[in-house]
Amino acid sequence: AGLVGRHVAVEVAGRSTYRGHVQNATAEHLVLQLDRVGTLLEVAYADIDELGPNLSRGAKAGLWTTGVVVGLTIILTLMEVAEEPDI
Repeated sequence: AGLVGRHVAVEVAGRSTYRGHVQNATAEHLVLQLDRVGTLLEVAYADIDELGPNLSRGAKAGLWTTGVVVGLTIILTLMEVAEEPDI
């Protein structure tokens, strides 16, 4: 389960966040093919502040919606249980 081929977001120390697919990963750096422009960017691991999956807006919206639905379901279930008469 390496990084090569994964779509990631890389926050680089003191600069920007880059998004793209990892084309190559060595012991010292990774090579990222940037989204939109397609150019290759070599980033040393020492310069990376944060590295994680790059989720699309649709994926983020789906996760948010799922969280809201699950939360509401739990609340409604607890309210229904609380309204049941004691036997």
